[in-house]
Amino acid sequence: MRMEIEELILYLTANKSDLEDQNAAIVENKREIEYLQEQISSTSVQLLMKRKENEAMKADIKKEKQILSNQVKLLYEKDEVKEKDPKVAVPEKMEESTEKKILPTDTLLFDQPWFHAELTRNDAEMLLDDYKDIPGAFLVREPASSTNYAISFIFQQVCNHMMIQQKFKEGKMKYYLFRYHLKFDSIFELIEYYHQYPIIMGQTQNTFVMLTVAVPKINDYEARPWFSNVSKIEAEDMLNSVLLDGAFLVRPSSQESEDGKKALAISLRGNDKICHIRITKDGEQFTIGGPAGFTFGNLIELIYYYKYQPIYLNTKLTHPINKEILEQKTSSALMQSPHLHVYESIKEHPITVHALYDFKARRADELSFECGAVITNVEKIHEDWWRGEYKGSRGVFPASYVKEIL
Repeated sequence: MRMEIEELILYLTANKSDLEDQNAAIVENKREIEYLQEQISSTSVQLLMKRKENEAMKADIKKEKQILSNQVKLLYEKDEVKEKDPKVAVPEKMEESTEKKILPTDTLLFDQPWFHAELTRNDAEMLLDDYKDIPGAFLVREPASSTNYAISFIFQQVCNHMMIQQKFKEGKMKYYLFRYHLKFDSIFELIEYYHQYPIIMGQTQNTFVMLTVAVPKINDYEARPWFSNVSKIEAEDMLNSVLLDGAFLVRPSSQESEDGKKALAISLRGNDKICHIRITKDGEQFTIGGPAGFTFGNLIELIYYYKYQPIYLNTKLTHPINKEILEQKTSSALMQSPHLHVYESIKEHPITVHALYDFKARRADELSFECGAVITNVEKIHEDWWRGEYKGSRGVFPASYVKEIL
């Protein structure tokens, strides 16, 4: 009997550690279960909050739809009253107010010089290319593929784009720039405001721009800086005063084309010679080089194309001129320099820098280079960003990445 008890004690002692391990495992499992329960509870709360947010959003949308529905219903009821009782007179002021409500805001935009209907991003950049040396030159466009409007403007000689957001609030449509909280009752008010107050473009000083010159519509070529209503002789006198290869202007042709169609002419200086190239206008199309030449959908597209492709003796249309430009640039240095851009200020010596670090471009207008690279023809367009040339490319780069070679 005693031996059996001792064997039992030995057995229990041997299994004690196993029982302790099992108990520890049970405790650990219990903790995991409690943790999972907490996670489930937290997720349930989040889902409940999200559901409430969605319900609130649906309620707001429903409310806005009801407001719009009531407005439409009210307009129909007014029309029905007029039809049923033609003797009912509407006060003049009330009728005037009703017309303003019925007339959509966007139809009024067509009268604005800065508004361009169904204008793509690429076409906006093409139009603004003539104004890249005028900070704040701008246009407002209505993309064909979007219900929102967009504003395109020049900042640091580069075309920038910013969406004009719309939000229906308290029964009215509000307009505001993307990432800005200041809202306006109309696009007119928005544009007028940013004519007087800056659009902030970055965190550092001087990274802002105010809207300045409105860029005319794509078919309004007579408002472009390169168009002048001058004769052939006057054009030659203007080009003779500026010894710049690529200096040009567009003018009415002194002669109509053989088939009687309206004609224009490009007067151009290239290789120290002045030439005149006829452009034939047929409806909305412009042809250069005669019947077998190239045809473009509008004159601005034609000029833009030959800014980057040679038009005569390897000369491109690089320096648009007009009487106002010549009056502003009467310096003898301008009249003698063969490389000066007519919009740029005169530089006594070209600036050269060498790179302190590698820089890889992240945008199309930026310049890539490696440490030790020598960058030439540098322009200090901004305290933080400069523009220069390296390995046949030209673009902007951080000023802190280079050191000027004196």
